[in-house]
Amino acid sequence: MLCIGSSVRAMWDNRNMSNKPSEPAFIYLLADPRVDDIVHRVRYVGVTTRPLTVRLRKHLRAEDRTHRTRWIQKLAREAVEPVIELVEMTDYEHRMEREIYWIAEYRRLGCELVNGNGGGRGGQLNPTEETRRRLSESLLGKNLGHKHTPEACARMSASHKGKRWRYGYVTSAETRAKLSEAFKGRSVSDETRSRMSAARKEYWRLAECRERPTLCGNILGARLTAEQVAAIRCEYRPRIVTRKMLAEKYGVGRTTISSILAGTSWRMVDADG
Repeated sequence: MLCIGSSVRAMWDNRNMSNKPSEPAFIYLLADPRVDDIVHRVRYVGVTTRPLTVRLRKHLRAEDRTHRTRWIQKLAREAVEPVIELVEMTDYEHRMEREIYWIAEYRRLGCELVNGNGGGRGGQLNPTEETRRRLSESLLGKNLGHKHTPEACARMSASHKGKRWRYGYVTSAETRAKLSEAFKGRSVSDETRSRMSAARKEYWRLAECRERPTLCGNILGARLTAEQVAAIRCEYRPRIVTRKMLAEKYGVGRTTISSILAGTSWRMVDADG
């Protein structure tokens, strides 16, 4: 068992080594094209294995809440796009070490980088001590999880009394009087009246078609008669006279034929008519 386990482990290690990327890695920077001074021009240092143009497009499309994205969005509001420049080309194994080196080097020069960490962490957030201090100072005195004062709670409670939010809002008599006064004297045009009347008539016609059979057994607005429905139920023979054949014969859909045969529609009609 030990030999088998060792061989499997060796095969796994060899496969991982063979899948290791062999392409080079690029250390790059994002800069403000409007500034010439390197201290205020360079704002971000990163690493990628993709072409720089592809990496820049990904930065421009990002919608996260990092300092880098906020800076890019601020430039976009000013109709400015950051430029990307190659700093160093290295191998894949040492890419993180070189990223850490260049971030530290540009910070030593005094550049105000928007990197969230010192590099080499694959995007894991690890703010610097200065960033932690500024975050702490910005949150001092702020009541996170705001609570209303007793006076505010009392005012909100009094304003909501008598309102039935779950089952419908109860309008006060004063509000109803104001609405009545606001709508007094308003008249509807003849064209609007005709459209409203036609809409009501169509609604009730469709309701009758769905629910009210006539005395002769037919349904208003239906494409089939009671005699045809009875014939469909009599003619149907599985695999001989199929639903598709009946649908084509009577000019309806197969769903209609299925509903008739199942008894979910035209329940008042028997198979014998």
